Amino acid sequence: MENKKRIRVVLVEDDEMLSAMYDEALSLMGFSVGVAKSGQEGLRLIEENEPDIVILDIVMPDGDGFFVLRKIRENQKIKNVPVIMHTNLYNESDKAEALKLGAKEYVIKAQITPKQLVQIVKKYMKA
Repeated sequence: MENKKRIRVVLVEDDEMLSAMYDEALSLMGFSVGVAKSGQEGLRLIEENEPDIVILDIVMPDGDGFFVLRKIRENQKIKNVPVIMHTNLYNESDKAEALKLGAKEYVIKAQITPKQLVQIVKKYMKA
């Protein structure tokens, strides 16, 4: 059996149907997935698990994605973790803010499939 380290993904998404769909797609590709349903829960999960990549919604209960992204970038242990902002909000100022805060990508949920999201994750895991 191959002794390859599984890529750890933290998915921060408050929509249960979407989080289940993305969790399944990522898990089927061999990723280890942790799912959080709020900003605070996501931040705790990210700090505890130091994932390889984070997929982060913006609009969530108790701490939006911008708040979580700022906290990630302030924490020395996790500040270099790639973050993909994954949202249904699209305006240029939100996108500019996310990229300024260090997000690698800003993708609109309605415009990509779970398979495309997996491809984006894979792109940042090649090193």
